[in-house]
Amino acid sequence: MLNSPRLYELIGERIRQLRETQSPRVSQGDLAEVLGLKRTSITNIEKGNQKPTLETLYRLCEHFRVDVADVMPLLSEVTFDRPSEARAIVVGGRSQEVGAKTASLLDRLRPAPQKRK
Repeated sequence: MLNSPRLYELIGERIRQLRETQSPRVSQGDLAEVLGLKRTSITNIEKGNQKPTLETLYRLCEHFRVDVADVMPLLSEVTFDRPSEARAIVVGGRSQEVGAKTASLLDRLRPAPQKRK
């Protein structure tokens, strides 16, 4: 089962690494200008909070002269071994996939529903 939050987190980490390992180092603002985005979009992509479009990924790879495979994580890095290991929970109004142990812990931490009188 695909762990979407992990997928975009890893893509963001790799983009940040590419940007920061250039000589001279590329700022988020400079990269945003090259990609036709705002600096805040680069920040959000690097944090995994915003999904880059396919076109953005290709522009990025063209700019840094790397293959798309250098930015994309392996399938094994973003999948759960078994569907039973993943579970969707709602946090802050957003559905997130988490491991079964994490979901179980969060269930125990949630207050019990109030009984109606």
